[in-house]
Amino acid sequence: MKNTVNYMSDLSSSIRGFIFFGVILLNFAPVKPAGYPLTIAVFLVFYFFRRFVGFSKYSRVLPYVLVLSGLLLLKGVFDIAAYGISFIEYFRTYFLMQFYLFFWFSCLCFNASAKAEDVLVSVRWAMFFTVLVAALQWLEYNVLGGMALSSFWGGWGYSEQSYVLDSIGFGHFRATSLYYEPSYFGLVIYTLLVSVLMIDTRMVVALKEFILIVLALFLASSFSAYLSVLVSLVSGWQSKKLLVVKMLVAVAVAVLVSILSSDMFLALEQGSSYYRMVAPLEILSNSLVDYPLGVPLGGMEKYILSIGVLNGGSFGSTLDNGWYLLIFYFGYVGVFAGFVFVIWLLYRIGVSESFKDGVFYSYFLMIPFFTGAVFAPEFLFLQMVVVISYRSRSQ
Repeated sequence: MKNTVNYMSDLSSSIRGFIFFGVILLNFAPVKPAGYPLTIAVFLVFYFFRRFVGFSKYSRVLPYVLVLSGLLLLKGVFDIAAYGISFIEYFRTYFLMQFYLFFWFSCLCFNASAKAEDVLVSVRWAMFFTVLVAALQWLEYNVLGGMALSSFWGGWGYSEQSYVLDSIGFGHFRATSLYYEPSYFGLVIYTLLVSVLMIDTRMVVALKEFILIVLALFLASSFSAYLSVLVSLVSGWQSKKLLVVKMLVAVAVAVLVSILSSDMFLALEQGSSYYRMVAPLEILSNSLVDYPLGVPLGGMEKYILSIGVLNGGSFGSTLDNGWYLLIFYFGYVGVFAGFVFVIWLLYRIGVSESFKDGVFYSYFLMIPFFTGAVFAPEFLFLQMVVVISYRSRSQ
């Protein structure tokens, strides 16, 4: 009994730092072995496994892990044999996917929960700090005409931040805060808002955070963030009548707000939202013809460059949408799997009897729209924050 008390006390004292520093340092990559940006997220994922996952329960999900891992490996062997792809690129993508599978099956074996108060304190401070940095970036550019803060980590960042300059060239400054692009800043803010909403389902505390959220959405000008926030609020609505209509209204409002706040940025072919939502349709239509079972793992950059789709002022080489990525790598199997998963999430939202459940399932419906790096540890870390918030206890 004494050991249990000490364990929970230790967990309570460490969870605040786990979330706060994880969010703040999420795109800080002081070293890049073999060109891969190594961030704190990698180590925090393992911390999550150690603290929250009961591996004694893992035997019940191990068969599913082995089956899916085997199918993934089988696809890789076929890709290497049929298309002669690079082993390095293949294994990099393969291991990220395996890591993702391991994480999600581990979430089914939760063995501990954090105190809601500890989670809420860390989320609040992380939200305040990230929005503060974004506000300072906006002020520096619009008042002083400088851009030093817009590359907050300098050469130690996760990725180069040329998109900030591109957005200025299109007539609109978009803050990135501590992250490599405005949409990723929007993803972090959306994650923190969802965490607050799930802890305080009465919306009493959350109203205080909405001031920061509205400011952050304005500074990031992210269509994905606008849309996701509105869809989550609709999904948490106690009345589920006309749920699809409400979601369509949320989409319409998000488009309108994005256009008004971003100086028609969404409508421009140079805009990130266009490349994230519309432009990939041409890529996917071609890939389904060329590779019905999916583009070989690790072959994304070469294939997308060969199609020649513009992303801003240059040709794009990635897919910045997680749902599209599923189809890209797994072809018609991905189409079917994605359709089933989306229907399941919508079903869970529709039958949820609490605000908390509705927001939780809507989060996983919306986050793939923010980025194509859905298998990266940084993306997993944000999902961890939401899972920990969902499983947190009031006492």
